[in-house]
Amino acid sequence: MEHRHRKKDTSAPASTHHLFVHVKSLMSANLGEELEVFFHIYDGRENRPLSERFFVRLNKSGLPKWPEKADRQCTLFVDLGSSDLRKDVYIVVHIIRIGRMGAGEKKNTSNVQYRRPFGCAVVSIADLLTADSKDDHLLKVYACNTEIEWYQIHENIIKKANSRYNLSGSNTGLAVALQLLHGDIDQLRREYMGLFTRGVCITRKLGFSDIIMPGRTFQNFLCQIAEEP
Repeated sequence: MEHRHRKKDTSAPASTHHLFVHVKSLMSANLGEELEVFFHIYDGRENRPLSERFFVRLNKSGLPKWPEKADRQCTLFVDLGSSDLRKDVYIVVHIIRIGRMGAGEKKNTSNVQYRRPFGCAVVSIADLLTADSKDDHLLKVYACNTEIEWYQIHENIIKKANSRYNLSGSNTGLAVALQLLHGDIDQLRREYMGLFTRGVCITRKLGFSDIIMPGRTFQNFLCQIAEEP
């Protein structure tokens, strides 16, 4: 007797993923200056960024400077592939303070506004796979022990080189909402109309996405600095 096995009707897992980020506030006892906050997706295995950067300006209280403008505090990192949802792919956040030269100075003696390192936060994208559909996160913010290592503080945090950084403060944390969305971007526009109608900022992946849908066009411009003059 011939036995035929019917295939189970299982929907194929989405091969394109997107990360929604909503910046809410920076909580710290050492504020008093405006802050610039930069987000990007980072590949810890290859030590390189995977996306463009998203920028948020915070006021002296640590809140978004333009709360009425959603595109100034929310973004969607688009076109992440399934290979990007690894434990060694991270959301990296660099925070710059605008104001005094030294953090301990009581008053800025000149009208010059200096851009100085404040801190860095790192979270693995894989950790979001087990989180609820839309979780609020309080990211720990770390400062480098010497500013000369600021350019690689995210790498030191990822490698857990504890001697090169420390907590900015026991009560310092960056409050953000993070949500992984799955599927084609056009499908998401239908399912999350409120998200797109309020003007969420789109932050693109560097290079080309793993899946290129018919009808989509791409224009990339690469600028590489070979050396300083």
